[in-house]
This record gives sequence, C-alpha cells and structure tokens, in this order.
Amino acid sequence: MNTIESISAAKLNFHVTIQETAKGRGVFATKKFAKGETVVVGIPIEEVPQRTIYSFQMDFNLYVNLDEPAVVINHSCDPNTGVSNNQFGGYDFVALGDIEAGEEISWDYETTEYQG
Repeated sequence: MNTIESISAAKLNFHVTIQETAKGRGVFATKKFAKGETVVVGIPIEEVPQRTIYSFQMDFNLYVNLDEPAVVINHSCDPNTGVSNNQFGGYDFVALGDIEAGEEISWDYETTEYQG
C-alpha cells in the first residue's frame, strides 16, 4: 500500500463536504463538477484481512479502508460517480455526468466487488 506524506486528503478533496442526512452521513459537492472530472480521491489508510461494510475491494484478496470523505460516499443504483484505480492504491470517484453544487455524491458499491 502506498503512503502519502506530502499530500493530504483535505487538499485533494476540498470541493466536497460531509453532511448529516436523514440516512446518516453523506458527501455533497460544493461546486459543479463536469462529466469525467475527479470528484473525490480515496486514499487507503489500512489493509483489512476481509471484506467489511466499510472496506473497498482492490483485488481478489485485497481489501482496504479508505479515508474520509471516500468512505462516507453513499450507494446508489443510479450513481453520479464511478470508480477508477488511482496512484495511491485507492479509488478516484469520477463524475459520470455533470454534478451540481449541493448534489449528494453516490456510487454503486457493487462495482468494486469481485466474484471468486
């Protein structure tokens, strides 16, 4: 797993905010994002031995916990972001279409689960 010493997640993710909702915490855009733009950069904070409700599967037997705000992004069957592996060993959450300021960021949890 890569470590980040000079880049903090706060510097990478400064156009989103975590807010309380009726369903719990969620991540919301503070500016408009264009299709294809990286919305959130998820950085691994630890490897975990097996899948949990908070982990992200990176390979068949590799699960990691990502930092906030990535770990707080909620699921949707009609998400506005998709995931792409990043240079830090985590996932970037990339806009699938335009996302308006104030809109909740979502992704489909199933897109990172491998079948074995």
